Amino acid sequence: MKRTRVLTYLTAFVIVLCLATPAGASLIGLSVPTNINLGNTINVDAGKSIGVGNTAFGVGTLDAGVTWGVNCNLDTLAGYPYDYGGVGAVTQGGIGYNLGLSLDSTSGGGFNGAGYGIPETEQGITNTQYAQQWSNEANMDSTQAVLPFTSFPVM
Repeated sequence: MKRTRVLTYLTAFVIVLCLATPAGASLIGLSVPTNINLGNTINVDAGKSIGVGNTAFGVGTLDAGVTWGVNCNLDTLAGYPYDYGGVGAVTQGGIGYNLGLSLDSTSGGGFNGAGYGIPETEQGITNTQYAQQWSNEANMDSTQAVLPFTSFPVM
């Protein structure tokens, strides 16, 4: 008979404990934020420009750049009580990457023979530009809750 009373009181105590929330507190638990952002940009600039007074010139330049990055932003929260009593866990965040490539190239030359009595002037410049960005991000939102002593739905 004593054992039955102890189990009844213990059950009642657990029910009251699950429904009771301390004043001003809505969650007793642990939150773990994880924010990691890795990335860098690498630029390579190469080129030479030569000139002979106002008579001739030559240009050759190349600017190439690579940009990359990886990001992970996850926030996890778990604890008791979850709203109206029970235990719950929430995970939200995103994981993504990006990769970029850019290329600028200039080449050309020119000649002006007027200073030497040659009536010929020529000039040709070629400019090439390329830029591309690839990226992707996956978002997640997960809510898990156990509400054993209530009939309130979890949304």
